Amino acid sequence: QRAVGIALLAALFSLEQAASTEGIMRHAPKYLWDHPSPGYGAATLCVLNLFRDALEVTRALLFLLFLCPKGAGMLSEFGRHSLAALVVHMPFMPGLYQIWKRMCRKLGDGGYEVLGHELGPRAGGLAAWMCCVVVVAPFFALCSSQLCQRLTAPFLEPVWLERLLEVPATACKKDAAVVG
Repeated sequence: QRAVGIALLAALFSLEQAASTEGIMRHAPKYLWDHPSPGYGAATLCVLNLFRDALEVTRALLFLLFLCPKGAGMLSEFGRHSLAALVVHMPFMPGLYQIWKRMCRKLGDGGYEVLGHELGPRAGGLAAWMCCVVVVAPFFALCSSQLCQRLTAPFLEPVWLERLLEVPATACKKDAAVVG
């Protein structure tokens, strides 16, 4: 089942990166509609945006159905501690970005310079992405660790606050008697 999911996601990625769709999808709005692409009308941009959204939803569903862990394992163990990683990572992102920027630089022709080697747009993009994974993955593994969870638990999962705000059972019985 996992192999089917990987194959389907690879096929979707190939479709997105194919030369025939790249020319069209390059002009599809990714985030904002502030900068309309030249040569396309509003209806075409809407269709392209819907197609992009459909691809993203399809990718998410394929991941959830085929690749998302459904039992105990390394990924599910890290997922149990993802709240700490989500909250803790933001102050460190500028530093991680500076490390990545020293490793990769985008060139004027669309290519990349990765670790001192000039690469074309596709190979350079893949190498830049791999550098990003190499920089960020160990940091997020640390943020997802039990150590980080224990350090942040008093703030993110404040059991002490629940105990402090807990209403005694006798007060609830007295209120129920007044109402009833």
